[in-house]
Amino acid sequence: MGVLGGVLGAFFINVNTYVNTTLRKKYITKPWVKVLEAGFFCVATTSLFYWTTYKFGSCVKREMDVNEEEQEYYSFWCEKGNYDPLATIFFASEGEVIRNIMSSNVETTLT
Repeated sequence: MGVLGGVLGAFFINVNTYVNTTLRKKYITKPWVKVLEAGFFCVATTSLFYWTTYKFGSCVKREMDVNEEEQEYYSFWCEKGNYDPLATIFFASEGEVIRNIMSSNVETTLT
């Protein structure tokens, strides 16, 4: 996992450097274009998370444990009493995601 992360990180840095030095420098010359670019990436990222969860999400029966501490579960398209593990990971805050994964209460394998 560390090797894969290192290779992907190096790939990201190379692509990011290329995009910044050639494409962005050439096309983003006015301040309003910077705002438009930021808005585009915001909409693209949000749409990607939303539609990925819609397409690949699955409903899992939520079993409440008496000793379970309060955790956030996101049902997204699921019926009441169920939750979507992918939506729970995508739409929760960083702390909630780590807490849910470490507690093993949220299914973290994709089927």
